Amino acid sequence: MNISSSTDIIPGKKCAFTICTKSYIGLAEALFASMRDAGSPFDTFIVVVDHDVSDVKSDVATILSGKIFYGYTDEEWIAQTFKYDVVEFCTSIKARSFLRFADQGYDSLVFFDPDILVFDDMQVILSALEDHEVVVTPHRLNMNSDIPSRGGLFNLGFLAVRNSVQTRNMLQWWDDRLVEHAFTDPARGLFTDQKWMDNLPLLIPPHQLAVMRHPGMNLAPWNLEEREIKLDGIEPFVRLRHTSDSWQKPSFVHYSAFNYRALAAGNITDKDRQVCSRSAGFESLVEQLMERLRNGRFFEFSEVPYEYDTYSNGAPIHPGHRRIYAQLAREGHEYNNPFDAAGPFFDALRSARMLSKASNRKLGSGRGQERAAGRVVKVLDLLSGVCLRTLGYDRYYLLGKLLTRYLHPVNHARLVGKKGGDSSIEYF
Repeated sequence: MNISSSTDIIPGKKCAFTICTKSYIGLAEALFASMRDAGSPFDTFIVVVDHDVSDVKSDVATILSGKIFYGYTDEEWIAQTFKYDVVEFCTSIKARSFLRFADQGYDSLVFFDPDILVFDDMQVILSALEDHEVVVTPHRLNMNSDIPSRGGLFNLGFLAVRNSVQTRNMLQWWDDRLVEHAFTDPARGLFTDQKWMDNLPLLIPPHQLAVMRHPGMNLAPWNLEEREIKLDGIEPFVRLRHTSDSWQKPSFVHYSAFNYRALAAGNITDKDRQVCSRSAGFESLVEQLMERLRNGRFFEFSEVPYEYDTYSNGAPIHPGHRRIYAQLAREGHEYNNPFDAAGPFFDALRSARMLSKASNRKLGSGRGQERAAGRVVKVLDLLSGVCLRTLGYDRYYLLGKLLTRYLHPVNHARLVGKKGGDSSIEYF
């Protein structure tokens, strides 16, 4: 769908924004404090996706309520916050955020994940936007890596766009897909908002797309092994490893998946030190985030739970329940409020014996889970041997392909209600 700007674009008007939960306001403030201190000439915004933030003010950014800002109806908001987990939901509204800020007349718009610090005045990005419509950074610059890009070619913890009809058309295309398909689901070719932007070179003419090769832009755990860092006194510099390229100052650093609570308390965990060991000198950059978190308001908000993590009775929402709801809703089933523990969706899960007995923290991983998985694998090996001898390899191979798809959480919807009588199998 083609759209045009709904307001006049104001030359020189620039905004930078991030999207996060209320618990991450302190982390987002560290981002925008770093931008302020680096002299970046932007209006800055923190879009918060949960809880009332009308009474929360910040010295470094304007705090907006996502529910109000995006213009969703109550029914749409409930549907989106239930079917997506917190990461999926925050990324699913990224394109819509760009469109909303473009409506305000900003001519240059930049998104950062909240776990980033900026180290320069961003003139490199602004200069790129003078000649291009979109600016992106790839996950890696070294093509010798054999690590597959399951998360997409570009890392969208950063994205910069120039406000134009062309970019608004691209953003609308992106938003149309994120409404229904922002899941973390590599088996189905999906990874939040990022995988869709592998299509960016087809949506934006190549000469108007700036793919930045600056080694100090989006410096992150996934590319540390291809980059080396040196300190000149206290000043960090970075370049691609095994090259004679000139050293450059970091532009912005992405501290993805670090233990921010430990950093705010003045500690670097052993796990985070292992990440730092991938490139000598990176720990000094982590210490800069640690210093900002220690001096900021991280602990003022960090204990606030995600508002859409539980049913109305306090029971955790299992990740599988979100997929089941999304599939049933896509097929036309209507549930007014899936969060309601007295409602029809929860009742359908109960009837199908699909309610979880574990807390959210127990659903992921841990040594207990690994030991249990090992025992299950041994049982499955025995059953697979029986199937192989019974069916022969040709039919056993076909059975494996079917079960890979049938057992996917999106097809668990067949177990709800009429035991699969009116829910189709998705053959992805």
